[in-house]
Amino acid sequence: MKISACIFPVIENIDQALAEMHKYINIASAQKNDLIIFPEASLGGLNITGIYSQDIQNCLAINSPEIKSLQQKAKQHAIGIGFGFLEKEKCCIYDSFVLFDKFGHIAVHYQRISKGWLPSEVTANDYSCGVKPGFADTVYGKIGILICGDLFEPEILNQLIRANPDFYFHILARSFPCINDYQKNWDEEEFPFYLNEYQKLGKPVIVCNCIEENAKEEIRYCGGAWFIKSNQIIARMPLLQSGILNVELLPE
Repeated sequence: MKISACIFPVIENIDQALAEMHKYINIASAQKNDLIIFPEASLGGLNITGIYSQDIQNCLAINSPEIKSLQQKAKQHAIGIGFGFLEKEKCCIYDSFVLFDKFGHIAVHYQRISKGWLPSEVTANDYSCGVKPGFADTVYGKIGILICGDLFEPEILNQLIRANPDFYFHILARSFPCINDYQKNWDEEEFPFYLNEYQKLGKPVIVCNCIEENAKEEIRYCGGAWFIKSNQIIARMPLLQSGILNVELLPE
């Protein structure tokens, strides 16, 4: 099975983000990949202010025209499409992931459990986290889903480990100080913490992060994509570089 992990630029305009996603899906389809995944909050970004009337403008319902266009794209190209977005459900905002399979069916729908995406001033009535761990049997095998800080929550990991997926997707919206030797600092000081958690999962993990290509701030969404197997980095894309990491996932 061939999977594309997309390092996707932060685009807060949903229509523009959608057009960019379609471009990458076309590339993955032309490369005969079976599935493509995008990072956390690919549609609309993760700029949560805590002001509900503002934040809800960047949220989408699962049956919205924008989401349905990706569902149709999956069916049209016979390719799986997985992505993160801020979801509007019953007036609440969730940090969610959905995967459409090659038939256009919802194969996975997961609402992030960990709370790290929430600003401190939000109210529980308007912003919410999921309660069910992210795994599902699909035409691609049994998939486990982690969104960003889920990886560092032992209870979430234990539930996923007990479910015993064939492999995992870990989607991120992770920022990092892009100073001198930022790649070296990430590889030596930050990523070992991730590898330690991936080792606990015991199965292959495909990771992708979003990227701020033209940000002026020192701390920015830093990009990167990785394929981890047997606690080894099998393939990677460097930080601060958009594009696609193509992975071949062989049956174990």
